[in-house]
Amino acid sequence: MWNNSEIENPRKRKKDVRNRSEYQSEVIKQALVKDTEYVNYAGQTVPAIITGQCCICKNVCFSKVNEFEQVHILDRFNGFTIRRAS
Repeated sequence: MWNNSEIENPRKRKKDVRNRSEYQSEVIKQALVKDTEYVNYAGQTVPAIITGQCCICKNVCFSKVNEFEQVHILDRFNGFTIRRAS
């Protein structure tokens, strides 16, 4: 029933080595870091996060930074590979 070669040399796999970047959890993590569209665990498509209109706060952040600088800042922020809350 069993070949002698299969019994003597069983195939061993290392844990979490095979195609880890294709796991759904990894895809979701990377999409959250880069603010791109992804499909969540329930199968619903979550749209990418976009910058909205100016707020009415006292800091007036959008008027202090022009559009080119806003895009540059957001591109650098989205270029991170890990988002840490420290």
